[in-house]
Amino acid sequence: MEFLSVEQILAADDIPSEVVDVPEWGGKVKVRGLSRAAFERINKASEVIIPATGPGQSPTAQKDEAKFSEALFLACVIEPKFSEEHIGPLRDKSIAALNRVYEAIGRVLKTDVAAAKKD
Repeated sequence: MEFLSVEQILAADDIPSEVVDVPEWGGKVKVRGLSRAAFERINKASEVIIPATGPGQSPTAQKDEAKFSEALFLACVIEPKFSEEHIGPLRDKSIAALNRVYEAIGRVLKTDVAAAKKD
């Protein structure tokens, strides 16, 4: 068994994609995984700072799960391409359809992604 070279690893197209049938919408969407750097940017951008609540305490960072979920959707759904202006109207769509898309995002990311939530 031979080991890969650095060049082979860096040249590899290793980010998976998946076409998802969404019968509630009457068609398909395509989702794509993310690089580690893109995932970390989304994670960092979804942090909110919780102010200190008393003397001697420091502010803390906490992930805003709704913001994280929306950013993942925008980054991972590549066909059709959604933008931030679509987030509001998407909240009014079928939770079953959205969960189907989020489950596919979780598969291409090889991680557990919180599905659409009733907020």
